[in-house]
Amino acid sequence: MDLLSVTPTSKGKFLFLSPVDGEAITTDKGTDMHVTVFGAHTKEYQAATIEMHRRTIAIYKEHNLKDGDKIPEAAADELRESGIKLQCDITSSILIQIDGKESKSKKAFYENDAFESWVVEVAKFANNTANFIKA
Repeated sequence: MDLLSVTPTSKGKFLFLSPVDGEAITTDKGTDMHVTVFGAHTKEYQAATIEMHRRTIAIYKEHNLKDGDKIPEAAADELRESGIKLQCDITSSILIQIDGKESKSKKAFYENDAFESWVVEVAKFANNTANFIKA
C-alpha cells in the first residue's frame, strides 16, 4: 500500500445522524445537515489552537489569575467565548436548521447550549485522523 493513499485530507464533513435510527438528519428542504471542519493535523486547526492559548493567557493576565485560582464569572465567560471562537475558526462550513430555518452560522451552532452534545461530537470528529482519509 502506498503511504500517500492513506494521507489525511485537511477537511472532513461531520454529518448529523439520528441517534435513534442512524439516518442523516436533514433540513426541511431535504439537505443533509453537516459541519465541515479542519482536522487536528492541519495548519488551520493548529493555528486556531495557538490563538486560543494566547487568548487564555491574556484573559488570565487581565484578571490576574494564577493556576489553581477560582475563576471569576467574567473570566469564565471570556474563556467560554474563546472556546467558541476556536470552534468557529476550525469550521470551514456548516448547514443546520434552527427553528425551521436553514442556517450557515457557525456561532449560532457553537454558542447554543442546546447543541452541546453535538458540539462535543464535532470536536471528537475533528480529532480523529481516520475521518480525514479518503477511502
